[in-house]
Amino acid sequence: MRIDAGWIKEQIDACWLDIVIAEHDTNIRLSLGALLVLPLSIQRHLLRRVTARLCAGQSPLELRHYMLIEDLLHRCSKATPSRSRRK
Repeated sequence: MRIDAGWIKEQIDACWLDIVIAEHDTNIRLSLGALLVLPLSIQRHLLRRVTARLCAGQSPLELRHYMLIEDLLHRCSKATPSRSRRK
């Protein structure tokens, strides 16, 4: 299990700068496109790290929260191209 956790940490570290656009004390802005191309498990671990940074080191997310976030992200990704065409 320790090897898996280490590998996941390496994956998150490797993609962090590509996905995190801006990081502040009260918010972290992510690149939706870069996040969504990651495998689902890596997306969830990255979101866990984001929420842990925003919540004093402990992520409050449960499985149901990840599922709701994933649904929202996929809805947003489908809506984004049509918005950019209007410009």
